[in-house]
Amino acid sequence: LDSESDAEVPAVPFSTLGLRYSGAIGSMPITLRGQLVNVVDHRGYWPTPSGLLVAVPARTFRLLATASF
Repeated sequence: LDSESDAEVPAVPFSTLGLRYSGAIGSMPITLRGQLVNVVDHRGYWPTPSGLLVAVPARTFRLLATASF
């Protein structure tokens, strides 16, 4: 932090992998999605447009299912 309340934040490499499968259960169409966020599990902060710093989330796996009926 300097005298103007500016801070420099080091870059954090960040990558996400995802996959999607579309199919049906009977006559109901479904979509399954899997997502691995922060694949390499680097820690750090994201600067936001408002100037706040937000912590980069730890490695996370998400599984989502969508059905149309």
